[in-house]
Amino acid sequence: MTRSLIRIRRSTLVAGCLVVLLAVPASAQFLTFPRIGVSAAPDRYEPEIDVHGDEPFQIHVVAVPPEGQDSLTQEFGQFQWAVLEACCGGAAAIISEEYNPACEHVGTPYAGVVTTSEECMSGEVVWICTLTVQMVVDEPGSYYISAGPLALSQTCDGQDVVMTDLMVYVNYTSDVTPVESTSFSEVKSLFN
Repeated sequence: MTRSLIRIRRSTLVAGCLVVLLAVPASAQFLTFPRIGVSAAPDRYEPEIDVHGDEPFQIHVVAVPPEGQDSLTQEFGQFQWAVLEACCGGAAAIISEEYNPACEHVGTPYAGVVTTSEECMSGEVVWICTLTVQMVVDEPGSYYISAGPLALSQTCDGQDVVMTDLMVYVNYTSDVTPVESTSFSEVKSLFN
C-alpha cells in the first residue's frame, strides 16, 4: 500500500510541475509595454474627448507606463513618434503644435518627430507636445486620432525600448440640424 501511495504522490508532483511549465508560455502572451501617443489630457492617458462643431480642440502627445503600472520604469532620452492617419483619410486636421520646451524636436507630426532631451524623461507621464486640432468633416459620430512610435525609443543609457501606441476617440456633434423628411406628394405640389 505504501508503494501505491508513493506512486500517487509522484504522479501528483509530476502533474503539478507540468501545469506550471505549461502556464509559463501562456503568461508570456500578456506582455505589456510603455505607450506613446495621444491623450485628451496632458497629465494622464484620457481616451475620449467631446467636440462640438468646428471649434478647435487640444489633444496631447504623451508617453505613459504600461497598463497597470504607476510610472515609467526606464528613463528615456529619445522618442520617435507620429500622428497616424485613419484608414480612409483624416477626419481632423492639426492646425498648430506646442512642443515641450525642455526637449528638442525635429520633424512634423504627420511625417514623424524625433524628440530628444539632455535630461532623462521619466515619471508617471512625459508630456511631449500639445496639438490643436479641428474637425474637417461635419457628420456627427465617433472618430479616432491615433499616434504611436515610428522606431524603438531609447533610454538615457542607450538601450532600445519597444513602445505601443495610444489613440483618442472623438465624440463629435455637429451644428447642422437634420432636414425634415418630405413625401413625394409634397414635392409634386411645389410644381403645380
